[in-house]
Amino acid sequence: MQFDPNLESPLLALLALVALGGWAVWSYARTRTPIGAGSRRLLLGLRLAASLLLSVMIGGFSLGLERVREKPPLLRVLVDASASMSRSAAGESGGVNRYDAARALLEAADRRWGERLRIEASAFGAGLMSGPLPETATGPLTDLGGALAALPPAEAGEALLILSDGCDTEGRLWSGRLDTGRRIHTLALGDSLSPPDLRIDRVDALPVLRKGRRLPLGVLIGAEGETPRSGHCVIRDGEKVLARQAWQMEPGESQARLSFGLDIEELGQHLLEIELKPDGQWDGDSSPENDRRLQSLRVVESRLKVLLLAGSPDWDLAALVQSLRGEETLALELITAGPDGVPRRTDTGEPWSPEEAPIHGLLLHSWHADWEPDLLDRLPLQGGVALLAGFLERPGRARLPTNWALDLAPAPPVGRELTAHWGEDAGRHPALAGALALGPLPREQAPLESVQRSPLAAGRVLLRAGGEPLLVTRELGGQRIALCGGRGFWRWSLRGEDGALLHAELFSGLLRWLARENPPERLAVSWEGEILASRPGLLHAEAFDEDFNPLRDAVLDWSIERVDTLVATGRFAPAGDEGFRAELPALPAGAYALSVGARLPSGERLERSLELPVLLPRGELMDLAARPETLRWLAARGGGAHLATGDLAELDAHLDFTPRAESSRRLMRLWQHPLAFLLLLGLLGLEWGLRKRFGMI
Repeated sequence: MQFDPNLESPLLALLALVALGGWAVWSYARTRTPIGAGSRRLLLGLRLAASLLLSVMIGGFSLGLERVREKPPLLRVLVDASASMSRSAAGESGGVNRYDAARALLEAADRRWGERLRIEASAFGAGLMSGPLPETATGPLTDLGGALAALPPAEAGEALLILSDGCDTEGRLWSGRLDTGRRIHTLALGDSLSPPDLRIDRVDALPVLRKGRRLPLGVLIGAEGETPRSGHCVIRDGEKVLARQAWQMEPGESQARLSFGLDIEELGQHLLEIELKPDGQWDGDSSPENDRRLQSLRVVESRLKVLLLAGSPDWDLAALVQSLRGEETLALELITAGPDGVPRRTDTGEPWSPEEAPIHGLLLHSWHADWEPDLLDRLPLQGGVALLAGFLERPGRARLPTNWALDLAPAPPVGRELTAHWGEDAGRHPALAGALALGPLPREQAPLESVQRSPLAAGRVLLRAGGEPLLVTRELGGQRIALCGGRGFWRWSLRGEDGALLHAELFSGLLRWLARENPPERLAVSWEGEILASRPGLLHAEAFDEDFNPLRDAVLDWSIERVDTLVATGRFAPAGDEGFRAELPALPAGAYALSVGARLPSGERLERSLELPVLLPRGELMDLAARPETLRWLAARGGGAHLATGDLAELDAHLDFTPRAESSRRLMRLWQHPLAFLLLLGLLGLEWGLRKRFGMI
């Protein structure tokens, strides 16, 4: 140990010592108390000692204590704890897995070099994990590049040993910097030949299913190895088993295809679990994780019945029917007036009564003078209604239901040469989502013949012409209403080859929106693509008022649960025209319950619950063979050695066992040290006590 005294301000200390020491000598020279010479010298010495201590404290006296010792160099060990390390270390089933083999090698390294090296181990899998090594390999993917980038700065003589199978799922290793400041040694675990494995290679299924139809679902089963394989494929929806089908592969076969037809009646979002169940005690499966797949499915309403009333058929009606021809989700029933004025079905000519059967949506083209005024009131309407401008111009004796709340004031005349413009938020309306997703995304289209003021102008304007609303939607107390203004609306020709398709999709989407039995979701929630384990996900949400106008001043929050345990919570941030956005934390693979809530400016609160599947990256599930060539390349770039499995002795020649001198310095400042203050108080207290005893006070 070395001592290094230092005085920051010698001049200040000298001045303080002269002043305090001079005052001490002068004060005792003036005293007239009869005491002995020895006592007088003792008192003077105490005061001078206190003056000296206070002077060096004022001068900033410090004492540096430096200790030098030797310590062994550091060997940092990175252990791959990703899902691929749970596979067999020797390429055979039933044996020790790669992760357990890596931990055994770590214990052997500690026994071999524990006295000559400091060994510090940490795990990695989608980054560098802190804390002790996990009991099992549960990391969702391998990220060698991320693990190297997360290492702390290297110390003198430090070396790095990586225990991994080399299956780098992320791929950042090839584009990142490898200058870690230390030599990199690698040891590969696992066979470079693909081990025996059974897996689900692909699932083919529709993401959206109409209620009442069977879901066609195909499963492609893949296998490695020559062992005969057989079992069952089970499909569940929560706790309910939807289907179970046997499969079999003979030696030499590597694939089997299964086809299912599933009956799913409940509307809404479903999360199907597809799992392979081998028969017997077959143990030739090196990666059971890839025997299971989650498939998201949304079930929507069955074919919807839409009633079209046309008291005065014309060319516009033919154009409308033609645009809806072939629409699979809509059953269009056209009612016109017969020669006697009685409402009749155009397909059969039979008389029609409004009380016959419920209808999901109503489209009013025109009215006949002989129809009963209360006909609309008698309709068993379960959905919404769309009105064409022709009906409003010649309503005849029709009595409109009071809950439609239409303003039928006369419209001002408008010029003929007008251009149609999409509304700013038309793309977010469910009625136009399909239309605007087609090839052309027109913002300005060909001129219209004429338009008129919309009685729903306070609703959501989807299309505008000459400053006047042309296509408007509104929802009042659950009753959906749409208005198509303009006498020549159906003659509106769209530019480009896809014009007819866009025209048809626009109006079929509008009718589907009107005819849905369930009320619209005023809180829309979606996420971008698949949400993968270990990677942050991105949520999108949008809140609407009762007229389906987007709300930008709502407050949205989210929470995620799994098996009745709260995993994470957060709040959405405004994202301009895109509504709201929130970033989800990185989660392990599995199915979660996502809850989203919105507090509206009016005080109303909306709630939605969805199943959120978090999937393992496919590379971590499909690439079963070890990749020693990746680790060999990494060792060559890092100036180290690539070892054969279990051959730790080979690393002796590449490690530096020379102890490093390490010095630690401790600075003790007298002004800040409590013992200095205690000593000063002790000297002053002792001097004061002696003075009192000698009668000097």
